[in-house]
Amino acid sequence: MDIVYSFAQLVVFAFLALLPVVNPFGTALIIEPLILSLNQKERQYAAKKIALNCLIVCIVALFIGSWILKLFGLSIPIIQLAGGILIAKTGMDLLNGDSSPSKDSDKAVETKKENLDIDLDKLNEKLFYPYSFPIMTGAGTISVLFTLAAQGDSKIGVHYFVNMAAIIVGVLIMMFLVYICVAKTHVLVTKLGTRGTLVIGKVSAFLILGVGLQIFVSGVAALVKLYLPGLTH
Repeated sequence: MDIVYSFAQLVVFAFLALLPVVNPFGTALIIEPLILSLNQKERQYAAKKIALNCLIVCIVALFIGSWILKLFGLSIPIIQLAGGILIAKTGMDLLNGDSSPSKDSDKAVETKKENLDIDLDKLNEKLFYPYSFPIMTGAGTISVLFTLAAQGDSKIGVHYFVNMAAIIVGVLIMMFLVYICVAKTHVLVTKLGTRGTLVIGKVSAFLILGVGLQIFVSGVAALVKLYLPGLTH
């Protein structure tokens, strides 16, 4: 009975710990302008693929992430710096891009929506980077998973497997929420109309830039604290 209680408790704890760093509600709104032209079938495929990609990132980070970082001599602050730069670059590209709607683009979107065949190659190019990683799951998610893994028993045993199983269940619940948010955010955006969509696109681009810079600054602060602890006092 104690094991069941501990399992359920850790599932909830893992889910709540991942919620603010993954932020599926806000991140789905940020990603929405990037997948706005997809038809319904493509959107469902993209949502499933993004959730699956995020799940793979989480599982890898949970089991062998720390080993990979040690193998290449990397640290979490470095991952934060690299991820922050990539996300900030994505935000800058979106801000500088021409997102004003035109008749030609509207016709292209309508034609695309009529075609139910998915160009998997072109779609998959961006579904992992940057949509799944590092926008949806990045350095913050990896850090939380490292911490959750450390909560369990360091020795291989019943408690270890129970704890890891509970964390995986929490991750699965989070990925289901990611799928729902990515697949259904367009309902809200559609109600905003063309002008509202344009505003959301620019605001989202700015938020992507801000998130990238925040992660970058957090990485710098962590490096300073790690290598120059005297400056933090």
